[in-house]
Amino acid sequence: MNALAEWAQCNIEAEIALGDVDVSTLMWAVRRKIDLAELPRRRAVIRFHFRDDPPPKCPHYWFVVEPGADLPELCSLDPRRDVDLYVETGVVSLGAILEGRSSIEREKERGGLFLSGDPGLARSMDRWLRTSVYAALEGIVQLS
Repeated sequence: MNALAEWAQCNIEAEIALGDVDVSTLMWAVRRKIDLAELPRRRAVIRFHFRDDPPPKCPHYWFVVEPGADLPELCSLDPRRDVDLYVETGVVSLGAILEGRSSIEREKERGGLFLSGDPGLARSMDRWLRTSVYAALEGIVQLS
């Protein structure tokens, strides 16, 4: 399976590999990739808005990170907490960041990712949002 995943990273175009990703599945993957040690030692609420066309069935997700929690809470309904960081993105852009087919800085530059809110959370996103183990491979097909 690892060999197949490595082959796919280096041989399948990013847009094709990520084009049919379900938003909910992607957000559960993001939940596992958040490094709580890199987040502030206070409650943090991060809201994701997917601006794909057509829009996904559920275009908004929130992560609520409580001090001492093992994992962030993933919500598809508004948790009614003040939001610290707003993340505007698309499924392909966020998937490409997770898979190492793009980066946070590159997606911000090309308009695939927009961050607003807490400047510290925005600046440190590349530390608290870890990438796939396959992101370090040589020759990964990048998002065009």
